[in-house]
Amino acid sequence: PKPHRIFLSPSVNAAVFHDQLPWNLFVPPRKNLDIGLGLVNSLDLSEFKAVVAHEFGHFAQRSMSVGAWVYTAQHVTAELVHRRDAMDRLLDGISRSDVRIAWVGWAMRVVVWAIRSIVDTLARLVLALARGLNREMEFQADRVAASVAGSDAIVHALWRLQPADEAWEAALALCASNGPGTPVADVFAAHAAILAGKRGVLGDPLHGLAPALPARDRAAHRVFRPGLEVSARMYSTHPPTHEREENVKREYVPSELDARSPWLLFDAPERLRREVTRELCEQLSPAPQGEPGTVAEPVPIERTLAEIAASFEHPSYAARYRGAWLERRSTLRWTGAEALPRAERGAPAALQRAIAALYPVELGARVDDLRRLERELAGLRSAREELARAPGGRIVYHGRTLRRRDLPALEARVQRALDAARRDVEAHDERVRALHLGAAEQLGGAWAERLRGLARLVRYAEHGLSELEDANGALLHTWSVVTADGTVDARELERVSAAGAELARVIGTLHIERGGLALPPELLARLDAPSWSAYVEARAALPGAVSPQAIVDGWLGAAQASVASFVRVLSTLRLAALDELVTCEDAVAAHLAERVAGAPAPELAPQLAPELAPTSAQGTARVAARIEAQALVHAGPRARTEKLSLWNRFQIADGFWAGTARLAAAALLIVPPFLLTRAASERTIHVHNGLGCAVDVALDGVAHRLAPRATLALALLGDSVHVRTTGAGGAVIDEFERELESDARAFAYNVGGASVLYVTTANYGAYAPQPDEPHGRDVWLAPDVADWFQAPPAAVSTSGTGAYRRALETLDKETPGAQLSSLRSNEDAQRLGELHARFDDLDTARAWDWWYAWHEAGADPRRVVEVVRERRARGVRSVALDRFELDALAGAERAALCAEYDARSAAAPQDADLCYLSLRNREGAPAAEFAAAHARFPEHPWIAGVHGAELARQGRWAEAAATLGAAWNDREYWRSAPRFGALELARVRRMAAEEPTRAQVRDLEQHVEWLATAQSWDRSAGPRAGTPLERAYDELEPRPRGPRRAWKRPDLVALRAASDGATAEELSAGLQLDARHAYRPTTLWVLAALFAREKQDLAPLRALAAEAGALAADIPFDWLEARAQAAPPPELEHEIAELDRRAAGLTMLERGALRALGVVLLRDGAPAAWRTEANALLFAFERPTFDASD
Repeated sequence: PKPHRIFLSPSVNAAVFHDQLPWNLFVPPRKNLDIGLGLVNSLDLSEFKAVVAHEFGHFAQRSMSVGAWVYTAQHVTAELVHRRDAMDRLLDGISRSDVRIAWVGWAMRVVVWAIRSIVDTLARLVLALARGLNREMEFQADRVAASVAGSDAIVHALWRLQPADEAWEAALALCASNGPGTPVADVFAAHAAILAGKRGVLGDPLHGLAPALPARDRAAHRVFRPGLEVSARMYSTHPPTHEREENVKREYVPSELDARSPWLLFDAPERLRREVTRELCEQLSPAPQGEPGTVAEPVPIERTLAEIAASFEHPSYAARYRGAWLERRSTLRWTGAEALPRAERGAPAALQRAIAALYPVELGARVDDLRRLERELAGLRSAREELARAPGGRIVYHGRTLRRRDLPALEARVQRALDAARRDVEAHDERVRALHLGAAEQLGGAWAERLRGLARLVRYAEHGLSELEDANGALLHTWSVVTADGTVDARELERVSAAGAELARVIGTLHIERGGLALPPELLARLDAPSWSAYVEARAALPGAVSPQAIVDGWLGAAQASVASFVRVLSTLRLAALDELVTCEDAVAAHLAERVAGAPAPELAPQLAPELAPTSAQGTARVAARIEAQALVHAGPRARTEKLSLWNRFQIADGFWAGTARLAAAALLIVPPFLLTRAASERTIHVHNGLGCAVDVALDGVAHRLAPRATLALALLGDSVHVRTTGAGGAVIDEFERELESDARAFAYNVGGASVLYVTTANYGAYAPQPDEPHGRDVWLAPDVADWFQAPPAAVSTSGTGAYRRALETLDKETPGAQLSSLRSNEDAQRLGELHARFDDLDTARAWDWWYAWHEAGADPRRVVEVVRERRARGVRSVALDRFELDALAGAERAALCAEYDARSAAAPQDADLCYLSLRNREGAPAAEFAAAHARFPEHPWIAGVHGAELARQGRWAEAAATLGAAWNDREYWRSAPRFGALELARVRRMAAEEPTRAQVRDLEQHVEWLATAQSWDRSAGPRAGTPLERAYDELEPRPRGPRRAWKRPDLVALRAASDGATAEELSAGLQLDARHAYRPTTLWVLAALFAREKQDLAPLRALAAEAGALAADIPFDWLEARAQAAPPPELEHEIAELDRRAAGLTMLERGALRALGVVLLRDGAPAAWRTEANALLFAFERPTFDASD
């Protein structure tokens, strides 16, 4: 979407904005784009492209309308909650009237207050949630920017924004300070010059520029690092920059970086820059009243750039000082006349060496660490207030997530680290002064006094600044406290006036001292003033007398202007004195070096030292006290003990507990009547979606999205409900009108009858268990239960001896086969299987299990074909579905479809799916054709699966394992039969490995949880561990307590009887069938061989096998009985050949069972290879213990 309008603004910003009018609550506003020209001036073309793409990403977001609605609602809510109008005046008047009428006003005011309180709280909550939405919108817009301009471009833009913004503020300050008579010619050129100057001052050649990219592995390169993040994360509008970088580099898009300026995108950029600069200067420095239309000639840009360059050429800014004097107040601990560092004594050569080593490279890191700790401590101190207002948030400190209760300990730890860092840097400050003083005393003359005087001047300015800012901070804090509730009484005005008087005292002291401070000529030259008094008079102003009435009349504004003016002059004095001090120290160091080299040091005229001009006895005494005794020394912040009263905090909902208390009080007044009226007509419906796909449930036309196997509780109003539920593609699952039973307050809606339901009764204490109540596939029911679609709690509180608690539960966690078998009728089972086959997403874990369960339940072939074709019509493409369709067809229809696949495959020889389907449906398609197809399409999973199985049947195990493994990598292939396929592949891999236990099966564990453990059962575990068979059953069926002989496991007994080296006692036990036990199918194969070998009746075993499933149904009972009756007995070679013949075409599990049967039946006559195959194809719990070779 395109913006409605594009605006250019003088700022370092780009944003999407819209109108915020009341009708925009209902009509979507038109969105506009704001492009800040300061941003254009700060970025290169690729970075600007990324920023614009980011904003256009917002245009494409539908959720922008939500943000527009929220902010419009916020403005409307502010009018409703905070504005007082005629209604309030009317209620106030009624409340002040006769008491017989006033009570009506009192009651109405309470109700209005409650409504406003609830609306205010809800508005805050909505705004907080909208900020979370904005956060996600920022992530998505960043991804759009990365897709258009590359990941690095948007990251570089973020990196450059903060320095650019800081430099822009300085450029605006320059425009404002020049005044209306001397406007700047090009603020954008000044902006660029300020950025360049800061690079030199900070010693960072990349300040405000894009960071360098590595030559390789750019996707892993990170510009931003996580540090202190103090925010309620989901309530933060913009995510932290390191998270934004991770977001755009998660899927890295290479950037084609273009270093050209974005100004080339504009027509006549020079004219545009001049016009914007002119309008900006007029706004920042308007012409005096009475002079409208006066247009001053701008200052030549060369002069402006020269002034900017000169502003960064302060000696104290030199890079060799490692930032030690940059924006640091280094004298705050010097609190008296004797507090200046004492000169360090020593030999000249020793002093020279010490001075030369004063500014090592690591000093910069120590200063940076001090500043970082100061920022972190300030952030931590504000964290408690922020988290108190957003208790769901958290604080992240260097990657570690902390709780609110951890903050005090962390603050103390950071404070200790800060104190240590400050002591370290301050010790360096004192050592600098002490060494240079010592050197100055070595030189003699007035050098030492000159250094002391300049140090006192720096201390004077820094202490004055700190006192001024602290007194002003105390005043502003007091003002914020007394105005927090929106009203100020006389007592509160007195408190503000007292704080203002303290500020006025500090300002007055500074103003009085201006005339008594004489500066040396060098400093006056730096200040470009004849005297300090004249400099202060020209640039600073007093705020006037303070009183409660003056506060009401606007004294605070004048005070802030006065504070700002004195901050400017003191800052200028501090910088000038500091520059002169470091210059003088450098001169002392240079002369000391000459002294050490043998040259004489020059004399310094004593009158150049700072001194107090004796303008008057009173002035001299006052300034002497200020300079020598530091009467206004800054000894720390003033106490700020003022807090909101509990009543005020309650009124404005300040903090979590106050807000909660106000909401609770308002709710007690409003909510109970509302709930009583609503409860009389409201009932609840619990909607459960047992399908493996999301559905849309519309109740009386109101749609709700329900995720797979999810439950949703909804309110119902009225006596009936119309239900319409649709699945993928809008296919209707349910549609009906239901009259609600008058005596029921809650209902259950089982979407499509997709879940098997039952009501269970949990018994607690002495109460007896109760049977479950099956409800099958009921779609709508109104049971009397406490828990809906979930299990009852493990324990409840009761005053009696026990309790019952009923719950409506589902069999969703059971396998599809178990769910179908739990239904009372096969018709219900058919419908349930068909429902899941129609709608479940095919990429869910159990989708194909439902297809196979439906098939095994006797699915009507015609219905299978209809469901396949219905899903195909909805755009679903799947070879597995094609297989189901083909297997369901018969006769002429199947032949026609096979012919169609043959024809389509011939017409599209490069289509692997058609090739597979064509080959699969040919009667007796030779393995050679699948081998040829696999050679053509080696990556096709279904062809690979058939070919891999054939390779396994041929005994080419390594090739089979590789081929089947490649097929297994296909998502649809393994999901069509995950457990069976994983076990088949594991058996082939065991055959292909040198030792079955070394086969790699960990990638298959997600489908067969015991697979990796099963590998260990065949490994030797010491002489007392027992056989692999026993180790397996010890884990599968743990031994109960009690004597071993009291513990019988039929499968273990049977397999032990058939094992090599079985004792007569074990053999006898194995021949005793337990008719009540459901033997494993592989155990039945082994028992069939054992019974035949020992001449036992096979009839009981046949009966057990008939109920054991498809695998047991393939046991060759007829052959075994014929063999037993043959006379003479068949020759061994013929029996081996017959069993080899039967092995053809079997699955790996069937082949392993057949080999185990052969080994048990023929014993020593069985080929050694059979033992190898049985040991590899069957796991320890599926077979007897066979020796590896005979």
